[in-house]
Amino acid sequence: MTPPAHACVSVDLDGLWCYREIHGLQRREASDIDPAYSVGVRRLLEAFAEWKIPATLFAIGKDAERPAHAAMLLEADRAGHEIASHSWAHDYGLRHKRVWEIREDLRRAHEAIESAVGRAPVGFRAP
Repeated sequence: MTPPAHACVSVDLDGLWCYREIHGLQRREASDIDPAYSVGVRRLLEAFAEWKIPATLFAIGKDAERPAHAAMLLEADRAGHEIASHSWAHDYGLRHKRVWEIREDLRRAHEAIESAVGRAPVGFRAP
């Protein structure tokens, strides 16, 4: 495939657990690494490297706390991609929360992402 001449790419790293919750499906026990990371993020990083384009990856804070996910986020960061915040819990009702609850969610996401990649996130995308 021919790489794009110019690109601006952003990706929400919503794991399978997130989609199960969105659609009201039964929650399953979390494994060490979500296929959204082990398959999806891996393929994205390979494609971005081949096309030589940087991306912004919006990570959910509680995913960034999982060691295997944190390792992939660090790899993405070191490859030149921005790791931004997609909140801590990916709560679609975040906008209905009290201000202090929103701040706490965003603080937790900020800390989890900073811990995973060694730098604080700058970008943010709401769930």
